[in-house]
Amino acid sequence: MKSRMKCAFQELYDISLRPHHLQKLTYLKGTVQFMARTIRRGRLIGDQAMIPLFKRPPEISGALLTRYRGVLPDRVQRFACETPTHSPGLIETPSNTIARHALRHDAESVYWVLVWWAVCVAPAGKDSTPVPTLLWDILTGSNHDFRPPQIGDGQLDPSYGAVRELLNSLASYLDPDHHWANAAPFDHPEFLHEVFQRLILNFLVDNKDEVFMLLPTAGRSRESEKPVHHAEPGRSRHQHLLDTSSAGGSSLKRPASSQDELEVSPMFSRANGSVYS
Repeated sequence: MKSRMKCAFQELYDISLRPHHLQKLTYLKGTVQFMARTIRRGRLIGDQAMIPLFKRPPEISGALLTRYRGVLPDRVQRFACETPTHSPGLIETPSNTIARHALRHDAESVYWVLVWWAVCVAPAGKDSTPVPTLLWDILTGSNHDFRPPQIGDGQLDPSYGAVRELLNSLASYLDPDHHWANAAPFDHPEFLHEVFQRLILNFLVDNKDEVFMLLPTAGRSRESEKPVHHAEPGRSRHQHLLDTSSAGGSSLKRPASSQDELEVSPMFSRANGSVYS
Protein backbone atom coordinates (compact mmCIF):
# COMPACT_ATOMS: atom_id res chain seq x y z
CA MET A 1 0.00 0.00 0.00
CA LYS A 2 1.40 3.35 -0.94
CA SER A 3 1.96 5.93 1.74
CA ARG A 4 -0.82 8.49 1.60
CA MET A 5 1.64 11.18 2.64
CA LYS A 6 4.02 10.25 -0.19
CA CYS A 7 1.14 10.36 -2.65
CA ALA A 8 0.16 13.81 -1.40
CA PHE A 9 3.70 15.11 -1.92
CA GLN A 10 3.90 13.50 -5.36
CA GLU A 11 0.65 15.17 -6.43
CA LEU A 12 1.83 18.51 -5.07
CA TYR A 13 5.09 18.18 -6.98
CA ASP A 14 3.28 17.22 -10.19
CA ILE A 15 0.92 20.20 -10.13
CA SER A 16 3.27 22.81 -8.72
CA LEU A 17 6.94 22.23 -9.50
CA ARG A 18 7.21 20.62 -12.91
CA PRO A 19 8.21 23.07 -15.67
CA HIS A 20 5.49 21.95 -18.09
CA HIS A 21 2.96 23.11 -15.50
CA LEU A 22 4.82 26.35 -14.78
CA GLN A 23 4.77 27.21 -18.48
CA LYS A 24 0.97 27.01 -18.49
CA LEU A 25 0.61 29.36 -15.54
CA THR A 26 -0.04 33.05 -16.04
CA TYR A 27 -0.29 35.90 -13.62
CA LEU A 28 -4.08 35.71 -14.02
CA LYS A 29 -4.30 32.39 -12.17
CA GLY A 30 -4.04 31.46 -8.55
CA THR A 31 -5.36 32.92 -5.32
CA VAL A 32 -3.70 35.50 -3.13
CA GLN A 33 -3.75 33.14 -0.13
CA PHE A 34 -1.10 31.01 -1.85
CA MET A 35 1.03 33.82 -3.26
CA ALA A 36 4.51 34.53 -1.91
CA ARG A 37 4.26 37.27 0.69
CA THR A 38 6.54 39.75 -1.06
CA ILE A 39 4.68 39.33 -4.36
CA ARG A 40 1.34 39.73 -2.64
CA ARG A 41 2.54 42.94 -0.98
CA GLY A 42 4.40 44.22 -4.03
CA ARG A 43 7.54 44.99 -2.01
CA LEU A 44 10.14 43.08 -0.03
CA ILE A 45 9.41 42.55 3.64
CA GLY A 46 11.08 44.70 6.27
CA ASP A 47 10.69 48.31 7.38
CA GLN A 48 13.82 48.36 9.54
CA ALA A 49 17.50 47.98 8.68
CA MET A 50 18.64 44.37 8.81
CA ILE A 51 21.58 42.10 8.14
CA PRO A 52 20.21 39.06 6.25
CA LEU A 53 21.68 35.70 7.19
CA PHE A 54 21.15 32.73 4.90
CA LYS A 55 21.89 29.13 5.87
CA ARG A 56 23.15 26.39 3.61
CA PRO A 57 20.88 23.60 2.31
CA PRO A 58 20.22 20.66 4.62
CA GLU A 59 22.35 17.58 4.26
CA ILE A 60 20.78 14.77 2.27
CA SER A 61 19.86 11.75 4.37
CA GLY A 62 22.56 9.10 4.26
CA ALA A 63 19.92 6.56 3.24
CA LEU A 64 19.23 8.64 0.12
CA LEU A 65 22.58 10.12 -0.84
CA THR A 66 23.73 7.41 -3.25
CA ARG A 67 20.36 7.31 -4.97
CA TYR A 68 20.15 11.10 -5.05
CA ARG A 69 23.50 11.35 -6.79
CA GLY A 70 22.40 8.74 -9.29
CA VAL A 71 19.15 10.50 -10.22
CA LEU A 72 20.42 14.09 -9.91
CA PRO A 73 24.17 13.70 -10.48
CA ASP A 74 25.14 17.38 -10.56
CA ARG A 75 22.93 18.91 -7.87
CA VAL A 76 24.88 17.71 -4.85
CA GLN A 77 27.93 19.54 -6.17
CA ARG A 78 26.02 22.57 -7.45
CA PHE A 79 24.50 23.32 -4.05
CA ALA A 80 27.53 22.45 -1.95
CA CYS A 81 28.47 25.16 0.57
CA GLU A 82 31.90 25.75 2.04
CA THR A 83 30.44 27.88 4.84
CA PRO A 84 27.31 27.21 6.92
CA THR A 85 25.90 30.71 6.41
CA HIS A 86 26.07 33.70 4.06
CA SER A 87 25.37 37.37 4.70
CA PRO A 88 25.41 40.18 2.12
CA GLY A 89 25.80 42.84 4.80
CA LEU A 90 23.53 45.63 5.99
CA ILE A 91 20.29 46.34 4.13
CA GLU A 92 18.94 49.76 5.09
CA THR A 93 15.22 49.57 4.25
CA PRO A 94 14.17 46.30 2.57
CA SER A 95 10.60 47.45 1.88
CA ASN A 96 11.89 50.19 -0.44
CA THR A 97 12.63 47.44 -2.98
CA ILE A 98 9.84 46.47 -5.38
CA ALA A 99 9.24 42.72 -5.56
CA ARG A 100 9.74 41.02 -8.92
CA HIS A 101 8.46 37.49 -9.47
CA ALA A 102 11.18 34.82 -9.47
CA LEU A 103 11.35 31.04 -9.15
CA ARG A 104 11.87 31.25 -5.40
CA HIS A 105 8.38 32.75 -5.12
CA ASP A 106 6.94 29.63 -6.77
CA ALA A 107 8.61 27.57 -4.04
CA GLU A 108 7.03 29.76 -1.37
CA SER A 109 3.64 29.30 -3.03
CA VAL A 110 4.13 25.53 -2.74
CA TYR A 111 4.82 26.07 0.96
CA TRP A 112 1.51 27.87 1.46
CA VAL A 113 -0.35 25.11 -0.40
CA LEU A 114 1.24 22.62 1.99
CA VAL A 115 0.25 24.75 4.98
CA TRP A 116 -3.34 24.91 3.75
CA TRP A 117 -3.48 21.14 3.26
CA ALA A 118 -1.93 20.46 6.68
CA VAL A 119 -4.28 22.87 8.47
CA CYS A 120 -7.41 21.50 6.76
CA VAL A 121 -6.67 17.77 6.71
CA ALA A 122 -8.67 15.59 9.09
CA PRO A 123 -8.23 11.89 9.88
CA ALA A 124 -10.87 9.39 8.82
CA GLY A 125 -12.88 7.51 11.40
CA LYS A 126 -12.60 9.94 14.30
CA ASP A 127 -13.42 13.48 15.29
CA SER A 128 -10.93 16.15 14.34
CA THR A 129 -9.96 19.18 16.36
CA PRO A 130 -11.16 22.58 15.10
CA VAL A 131 -8.89 25.05 13.34
CA PRO A 132 -8.11 28.00 15.64
CA THR A 133 -10.29 30.92 14.58
CA LEU A 134 -7.44 33.42 14.39
CA LEU A 135 -5.37 31.11 12.19
CA TRP A 136 -8.36 30.52 9.92
CA ASP A 137 -8.98 34.25 9.57
CA ILE A 138 -5.33 34.90 8.76
CA LEU A 139 -5.11 32.15 6.13
CA THR A 140 -8.37 33.04 4.39
CA GLY A 141 -8.14 36.84 4.50
CA SER A 142 -7.88 38.52 1.10
CA ASN A 143 -7.18 42.19 1.75
CA HIS A 144 -4.39 42.00 4.32
CA ASP A 145 -1.53 39.54 4.65
CA PHE A 146 -0.62 38.51 8.17
CA ARG A 147 0.32 34.92 7.38
CA PRO A 148 2.86 33.63 9.91
CA PRO A 149 5.74 31.69 8.35
CA GLN A 150 5.84 29.31 11.33
CA ILE A 151 3.07 26.92 12.39
CA GLY A 152 2.35 26.99 16.11
CA ASP A 153 1.82 24.08 18.46
CA GLY A 154 -1.75 22.77 18.35
CA GLN A 155 -2.67 24.42 15.05
CA LEU A 156 -2.79 21.09 13.17
CA ASP A 157 -4.93 18.11 14.01
CA PRO A 158 -2.93 15.99 16.51
CA SER A 159 -3.03 13.02 14.14
CA TYR A 160 -0.84 14.98 11.73
CA GLY A 161 1.08 17.00 14.30
CA ALA A 162 4.42 15.64 13.06
CA VAL A 163 3.94 17.51 9.77
CA ARG A 164 4.46 20.73 11.71
CA GLU A 165 8.17 19.89 11.97
CA LEU A 166 8.43 19.69 8.19
CA LEU A 167 6.48 22.90 7.59
CA ASN A 168 8.61 24.87 10.02
CA SER A 169 11.79 23.45 8.51
CA LEU A 170 10.64 24.66 5.09
CA ALA A 171 9.61 28.03 6.51
CA SER A 172 13.02 28.57 8.10
CA TYR A 173 14.46 29.08 4.60
CA LEU A 174 11.84 31.62 3.45
CA ASP A 175 13.17 34.54 5.50
CA PRO A 176 15.07 36.62 4.70
CA ASP A 177 14.17 36.89 1.02
CA HIS A 178 16.89 35.42 -1.20
CA HIS A 179 16.70 38.56 -3.30
CA TRP A 180 19.55 39.79 -1.10
CA ALA A 181 21.79 36.73 -1.51
CA ASN A 182 24.84 37.53 -3.64
CA ALA A 183 27.03 34.43 -3.34
CA ALA A 184 26.75 30.92 -4.78
CA PRO A 185 24.83 28.76 -4.24
CA PHE A 186 22.51 30.97 -2.15
CA ASP A 187 21.71 33.19 -5.15
CA HIS A 188 20.91 30.30 -7.51
CA PRO A 189 17.34 30.55 -8.92
CA GLU A 190 16.61 26.98 -7.78
CA PHE A 191 18.07 27.29 -4.28
CA LEU A 192 14.73 27.06 -2.47
CA HIS A 193 13.53 24.27 -4.75
CA GLU A 194 16.61 22.24 -3.86
CA VAL A 195 16.14 22.95 -0.16
CA PHE A 196 12.49 21.91 -0.30
CA GLN A 197 13.31 18.70 -2.20
CA ARG A 198 15.87 17.68 0.40
CA LEU A 199 13.72 18.52 3.40
CA ILE A 200 10.69 16.67 2.04
CA LEU A 201 12.71 13.60 1.08
CA ASN A 202 14.49 13.53 4.44
CA PHE A 203 11.13 13.84 6.19
CA LEU A 204 9.69 10.92 4.21
CA VAL A 205 12.69 8.73 5.05
CA ASP A 206 12.72 9.68 8.74
CA ASN A 207 8.98 9.04 9.13
CA LYS A 208 8.37 6.20 6.68
CA ASP A 209 7.25 3.82 9.44
CA GLU A 210 5.14 6.31 11.40
CA VAL A 211 1.40 5.75 11.71
CA PHE A 212 0.40 9.12 10.26
CA MET A 213 2.14 8.32 6.97
CA LEU A 214 -0.53 5.71 6.19
CA LEU A 215 -3.41 7.30 8.06
CA PRO A 216 -6.49 7.67 5.82
CA THR A 217 -7.87 11.17 5.54
CA ALA A 218 -11.52 12.11 5.97
CA GLY A 219 -13.55 13.27 3.01
CA ARG A 220 -14.06 16.65 4.64
CA SER A 221 -11.87 19.43 5.97
CA ARG A 222 -11.51 20.53 9.57
CA GLU A 223 -13.85 23.30 10.64
CA SER A 224 -12.89 26.49 12.42
CA GLU A 225 -13.57 26.86 16.14
CA LYS A 226 -16.65 28.93 15.40
CA PRO A 227 -18.47 30.11 12.27
CA VAL A 228 -16.70 33.01 10.62
CA HIS A 229 -19.38 35.37 9.34
CA HIS A 230 -17.04 38.19 8.39
CA ALA A 231 -14.84 36.18 6.05
CA GLU A 232 -13.79 38.17 3.01
CA PRO A 233 -14.66 36.83 -0.45
CA GLY A 234 -11.75 35.17 -2.19
CA ARG A 235 -9.99 37.22 -4.84
CA SER A 236 -8.15 35.99 -7.86
CA ARG A 237 -4.55 36.93 -8.55
CA HIS A 238 -5.88 38.98 -11.47
CA GLN A 239 -7.98 41.14 -9.15
CA HIS A 240 -5.06 41.48 -6.75
CA LEU A 241 -2.84 42.52 -9.66
CA LEU A 242 -5.31 45.22 -10.67
CA ASP A 243 -5.50 46.52 -7.11
CA THR A 244 -1.72 46.51 -6.73
CA SER A 245 -1.20 48.25 -10.05
CA SER A 246 -3.71 50.97 -9.25
CA ALA A 247 -1.83 51.60 -6.01
CA GLY A 248 1.47 52.02 -7.81
CA GLY A 249 2.75 48.50 -7.23
CA SER A 250 4.69 46.34 -9.63
CA SER A 251 3.69 43.69 -12.12
CA LEU A 252 3.43 40.22 -10.63
CA LYS A 253 4.21 38.46 -13.86
CA ARG A 254 7.50 36.61 -14.03
CA PRO A 255 9.86 38.07 -16.65
CA ALA A 256 9.81 36.07 -19.88
CA SER A 257 13.54 35.38 -19.53
CA SER A 258 12.96 33.35 -16.38
CA GLN A 259 10.10 31.19 -17.62
CA ASP A 260 12.34 28.23 -18.41
CA GLU A 261 14.94 28.62 -15.66
CA LEU A 262 13.75 25.71 -13.57
CA GLU A 263 15.56 22.46 -14.23
CA VAL A 264 13.48 19.31 -14.17
CA SER A 265 14.18 17.32 -11.03
CA PRO A 266 12.92 13.84 -11.93
CA MET A 267 12.86 12.71 -8.35
CA PHE A 268 9.27 11.48 -8.54
CA SER A 269 9.27 10.36 -12.18
CA ARG A 270 8.88 6.64 -12.61
CA ALA A 271 10.40 6.87 -16.07
CA ASN A 272 13.61 8.36 -14.74
CA GLY A 273 13.84 6.44 -11.51
CA SER A 274 12.97 7.66 -8.05
CA VAL A 275 15.09 9.04 -5.26
CA TYR A 276 12.59 7.71 -2.76
CA SER A 277 11.27 4.21 -3.27
